[in-house]
Amino acid sequence: MSTGAEQRRSPRLFVNLPVSYEVLEARQVAMPKDLEEVYERVQARDEFAGTRFEGVIRDLSINGAFITGSTVPLLSRVALTFPLPGIPEVEAIGWVLWRRKKECVIQRVMPGESGPSRLILPEGYGVLFESITAHSRRHIGRLIRMNDASKAIISAV
Repeated sequence: MSTGAEQRRSPRLFVNLPVSYEVLEARQVAMPKDLEEVYERVQARDEFAGTRFEGVIRDLSINGAFITGSTVPLLSRVALTFPLPGIPEVEAIGWVLWRRKKECVIQRVMPGESGPSRLILPEGYGVLFESITAHSRRHIGRLIRMNDASKAIISAV
């Protein structure tokens, strides 16, 4: 049962960053016949392969992001390009693991409030990074730690 508190394992940064994303074609992997007979692999969906979209990253962690904008099928592989403070262009590849196909509204009692609040959850999808440079991943981690530290300072005042 959720109390509205953050329950995710990976710390994240709530942002408003422009992102370009493109659905990648499913890769065909050539392998020896003996291996091919026993090998199973998740196949990426590629209904929109080659299509470019624009969206907004709403939250970001070292492992992935939530992107608002046109959704793509689950298990699509996407190439992402976005700026970060201190890095003009980050490139990443990720897998779409969950999505909201359209905006929805939920009622939830938020910490410190007596009655339920109306929350609007936008259309979008969650992506798990498959490939992102170590430098970009470390930088995201630094931004998260800096943000957490500034929150701690403000709450102590």
